Amino acid sequence: MTQQTLFYRKIAYIVLIAILLFPLYRLGSPAQRQQDGSMSSGGTLSEMRSEGDLSEANIGKIDPTGSAVKLATFGMRGVAISLLWHRSREYE
Repeated sequence: MTQQTLFYRKIAYIVLIAILLFPLYRLGSPAQRQQDGSMSSGGTLSEMRSEGDLSEANIGKIDPTGSAVKLATFGMRGVAISLLWHRSREYE
């Protein structure tokens, strides 16, 4: 492959990623509180959560520890568990 074809392929990938980001944003954008106190509808998933009363506050007891762990590990819980398990085996 020549440098020019590699360059065009990279440009095509970047354009494809940019095109795919729009539907992801539309689906996953959260509902936001407006200045007048009302809530905006948000994305499609946010609307479905509000219609089904599936927010954490509506489900019941909220676990702040679980939310803090999700934020601290950036969603990589399995990686964090593997690292902690490996360290525990070293200290054993």
